[in-house]
Order: sequence, then C-alpha cells, then structure tokens
Amino acid sequence: MHLLRGSGVNGLMGMQYHGILEQFDPRIPLVRPLLETPRAETERICAEYDIGFIHDESNSDKSYFRNKLRLELLPLLDSYQPGIRARLGKTGILMTEVDALLNELVKDAFDRVVKNDGPDFFVVSLPQIIQEKKAVQRALLREIIYQMRDTLRDVDFDAVERVMNLIESPAAGKRVEILDGLGAVIEGQTLVIKDAMVEVLDPDQLWMPTGEQINIAGPEGNFVSGKWEMELSVRTETYGDPLGNAIKEDHFTGFLDLDSLTFPLTIRTKQIGDRIQPFGMGGHSMKLADFWINSGLPRKARGNWPLVCTDREICWIPGFRIMEPFRVNTGTKQMVVLRVTRF
Repeated sequence: MHLLRGSGVNGLMGMQYHGILEQFDPRIPLVRPLLETPRAETERICAEYDIGFIHDESNSDKSYFRNKLRLELLPLLDSYQPGIRARLGKTGILMTEVDALLNELVKDAFDRVVKNDGPDFFVVSLPQIIQEKKAVQRALLREIIYQMRDTLRDVDFDAVERVMNLIESPAAGKRVEILDGLGAVIEGQTLVIKDAMVEVLDPDQLWMPTGEQINIAGPEGNFVSGKWEMELSVRTETYGDPLGNAIKEDHFTGFLDLDSLTFPLTIRTKQIGDRIQPFGMGGHSMKLADFWINSGLPRKARGNWPLVCTDREICWIPGFRIMEPFRVNTGTKQMVVLRVTRF
C-alpha cells in the first residue's frame, strides 16, 4: 500500500511489532504479537482448541484499498514471484533498520536546521538545510509535516518534492502548497512551513499560546512558555537612578518595585481594552494597541507577546518597557528582577 502511494522509508517498514501511536497515547504502546502469524494458522489453532471466532465481512469488501490489494494484487504478484509476502516482510525489516539510522541523523540535524517553531509553524534555516544530505532533507521535511499533521497516514513523494524544489530555487516570497492546508514560503534566509492562516514570528521575538496564563505565586521562581523562560528573583539593593545602566542595556530584564506589586502575578497575552502607563511618559496612559504601533513590533507578533500583570494591570512588557506605577525609584526598599531568556 505504502509503496503504491509513494511513501518514504517510514512507510515501507510496514506494521511494527511494537510502537507508539501518539494520536492514541504518547506513552502506551500498541503491541502486535501475531503480526507474522498467517490467517490459516490462527484458524487451525481455533479449530484444534475449539475456540470460536467472528468473521468480519468487511474484510471481503474490495471497495477498500487494503482488501483489494490483499485479495487481488498479492495473489497475482505471487504468481510472478512465489513467496512475495515473505519477501515484502524482509524488505520491511531492512527499511526498519534504515529508518532507525535516518531518525538519528534527522534528530541531529533538527537542532541545526530549525530556528523557531510553534504549534502551527516551523522556521527552517535555508543555509543550514542546504548543507544536509538529500535523504536527510527529505526525512526532515517529512518529520516536520508529520509533527504538524499527526493524523496523516502518508506524506507522498510529490508533497515533499514541492518543498525540495523550493529549497533548491529559493526566491523571496515564493511559496508552494504542500498538503492538507499546509504551505511553505521563502522569507529571507528561511523556509517557513505553516498553516495557511498563520503568521510567523522571527526567531528573536517572544511567543505565547493564545489564552495561556502563567500564575506567579511569589517574587521568586522560574517559568517556561514556548521557546523562552522567565526567572524571578529579589534584590535588596536599589538603584538611586531608576534608569541605571543594567536597566538601560537589557530590555529583556525588568526591575520592578516589590511593594508596588500584588501577588500572584500573571503572564498572559493581550486582552480587549488593555491600557498601559509606560515609564517615561509622566504617568500618562495609552492603549496597548497604540503602543504596539509606536514600538514598530510587527503586527503578527503583537497578539501572542507575553505581558506581565498584577491585579489585571500590565506592569512590564518584556523587551520593551516597565510601567510607571511599578518602576524602581529612590524610595524602593526591595525590587523584583524578572529576566527573560530565549532558547
């Protein structure tokens, strides 16, 4: 079946004795102990031990592709090459060994090649993937597609080849349709594979799933979302100048007055009606949407950018500004340091 559909090595392995089917469960394996036992043998054992069994009439329905191959094509192939079923089984064993080796190569290449990813997109470095062997390139693309569409039974050769052709002849803005609502587009020195309606972030931007909320019970701890981590700690020393050197140089480290905060803090994405009082504006407030426009952050990044909040009020936007009511000042006794690290 997989050979006729144009499957890769993974499909040519055929069924396995033991494997994880993540669409059913990521941990509990499916085990097939009777995989190589012929039907005639199971019927013989049932007759010998007087074990009843049920005949599934759908197994004789040739409108199903699987049945048509089993009832018509395999007997025909057997007339050309007796023992074809056993030979196909041995090919499956060889392909299993090749697949295991290829998986190791793809696993090593994945970290080199993939620059950024989310549930609906993968950003691939063109210079890096071009350096990989063709077999690894194709296997890597199949793996990415399967991760985005884990219910697919097959990713055929033509779907992968459309992306391969794009890699070999890249041009800014050039795109192809892959399959099942997935597309690939060239953006600068990257290949982006994504759902048709998804806009993708640059690797140096932050992304948080829509609707996700992280609760921070106290002023210390570590919290992870997507491809970034936030660490909170408390310092007793203060800055007489609230724009001290450390504050000015690192926009992904926030310094907030501990007494101005009400815990738990929350990290969330934007909500309708969000307003802020950015430090440096004399306490004046503005719409978050207007701040985004003034900041120059691409529209596609705004909806999923993390916001640190206290009592529903935004107190820090990582990468940009702390808010006036929460800034460190000359009366600060203790401050909370929030440091964001991307990985």
